[in-house]
Amino acid sequence: MIEEDISSLKEAVQNLKSLNQTLEGKVAARTSELVSATRLAQEANAAKSEFLARMSHDLRTPLNAIIGFSEVLSSEETQEIAKRNYTSYGHDIHTAAKILLGLVDDLLDLSRIEAGQFPIRPEPILLPGFVEETLSMVRAGYGARPIELDVLHTDDLRVVSDRRALMLILNNLISNAVKFTPSTGRITITLRRTGADRVAQIDITDTGDGISPDELETIFTPYARGRADVARRTKGTGLGLTICKSLADLLLIDLSISSEVTRGTTVSLKLPNSIEREPSDPMLDTRRA
Repeated sequence: MIEEDISSLKEAVQNLKSLNQTLEGKVAARTSELVSATRLAQEANAAKSEFLARMSHDLRTPLNAIIGFSEVLSSEETQEIAKRNYTSYGHDIHTAAKILLGLVDDLLDLSRIEAGQFPIRPEPILLPGFVEETLSMVRAGYGARPIELDVLHTDDLRVVSDRRALMLILNNLISNAVKFTPSTGRITITLRRTGADRVAQIDITDTGDGISPDELETIFTPYARGRADVARRTKGTGLGLTICKSLADLLLIDLSISSEVTRGTTVSLKLPNSIEREPSDPMLDTRRA
């Protein structure tokens, strides 16, 4: 009888030890998760604070230019100076206004997407002509740079997608390629069918600066602009790729990036042949635009 009691007590003690070990393991795992979540939250908050500080400067710079040049043009004391430099000042005001508009557009687009206020209206799109249309917009901003830009495609490549959202994605991606590619470099845009489902794929390949593996891990994170030296040399909010990824998710597009520092970058878009979502999805407006 005493041996049975001791055996039962030993078994209970062993079960209690096992339970304690399990609980300690769960507490340790949960603590690790909380530490990781706290670190990520702190990093996100720091990135957002840095972004807001940078945006304050980026917004003030074109605003100050617009205010300064317009004051020269409208002040009686500076009329003679204004007459001699009227065209130059007008050009500077226009350039500053375009920069400011681009910054505001990025902020508004991201806020609309995050708030679920970016309606998707599918329509048939012939991709070769659509890409050429996008390129004409990009060339208007970078026409002076002698970068080689080739487009390779199959003539009849069609999808049903949202024209405005897809235009924003391509405009951002091609502009990025131009921005980070030297004047002696090359950008190639390839359109083709791929995979068993024969989905449309768009590859944008450049011979630019490239992206490091560490930066690739956070490339779509809001408010992050990558290396400080690169951020200083380029204009914009740093939200372009975040907007592209958010819009790609809305359009069911698989967006991926591969890159090698000093060798260049390839951005790939795999588009479904047609957008299909549940009718209850508030982000999908199936009416034709």
